[in-house]
Amino acid sequence: MASLATNEEQVRTWLIAQGLGKYADSLIDGGADTMEVLFNEVNDDALSELSPPIPKLKRGQILRKIAAAKTSGATKTTSSTKSTTSKFTPIIDSYFTLDAVQKDLRKHGLEGSDMILGLDFTGSNSWQGRRTFNDGKSNDDWSENLHRLDPTGSILNPYQQVITAIGAALSVFDDDNLIPAFGFGDKETSHDSIFDLNSGQKCGAEFGVAAEPCEGFDTVLAKYSARVKDRILWGKTTFHPLINEAARIAREEESFHILVIVGDGAIEPESNVTQTIEAIVNASKDAPLSIIMVGVGDGPWDLMEQFDDELPARVFDNFQFVDFDKAFKGNSQEEKEAHFAMSCLQEIPEQYLFLKNSANHGLG
Repeated sequence: MASLATNEEQVRTWLIAQGLGKYADSLIDGGADTMEVLFNEVNDDALSELSPPIPKLKRGQILRKIAAAKTSGATKTTSSTKSTTSKFTPIIDSYFTLDAVQKDLRKHGLEGSDMILGLDFTGSNSWQGRRTFNDGKSNDDWSENLHRLDPTGSILNPYQQVITAIGAALSVFDDDNLIPAFGFGDKETSHDSIFDLNSGQKCGAEFGVAAEPCEGFDTVLAKYSARVKDRILWGKTTFHPLINEAARIAREEESFHILVIVGDGAIEPESNVTQTIEAIVNASKDAPLSIIMVGVGDGPWDLMEQFDDELPARVFDNFQFVDFDKAFKGNSQEEKEAHFAMSCLQEIPEQYLFLKNSANHGLG
């Protein structure tokens, strides 16, 4: 017979795979410490008596997941604490403060990670700031360009704002303060490759050239400003070369990585959409990688939201979309950065816990 610890781990692993890992402690402490109890004895009355209490809508969601598992016959477990397969379920955003996210990250054993950054230099950036960035101070098209640099330095463009906000709010989760940073979509790389933000060279496995990491986000910001001046915005947007390279790095280093993509999200044509979906799905299979896409500009964001909540071929929900214009809100700079960080990190606790318990992602 499996030990109590093993039974509890089975319950926790199943709940994580269903996007319900946030409630694992409440359920296990409340007596649902075996899969048998979870599937056969948990009802709304039992859930309503748990501490801390589970909201009514979440109780209904838990019960529906259990009922679906019974119907499909997926109620049998083994004694292994490492999951080798998983049915995709989108992770539900369920945090309301940055402190709550950080608390769960520490509880799950995540003391740090490695950051990777990718910036969009495609042609659509030229007009995607019409609503969200155009300050009306210029009559030419440059005023709508998301990469517009203010000669006085007093106005930050959306990319500069995101880099600054990430540095202030997320760098605490980077172990060594060395950030591989990439650009994509300019005239030189188009939709086929990426370039190293630090050196300006094309890079990646196919070129046999590794990125030269930037030392801290101040360096990232300086290198970005330099590259904007010598790059021509050009190609159609696609994320697949960047995601493939980030996944390769995460697999090779066998450590948890967070890829932050900053872009306008306008992926086209359909072939680029297909390749990006394939890259996201393939990364989910064996790369210890979480992907956060920060959308800058006017949108629309339908495709990014699809990447976030759909793509059922994935092994786990490895993609989080954040609309920067909506997330960077607050009454002070500190409040804005905290709200933005919370939005970015919403899914990281459950993603990391899934990866830690997976036999296929190299963190065991």
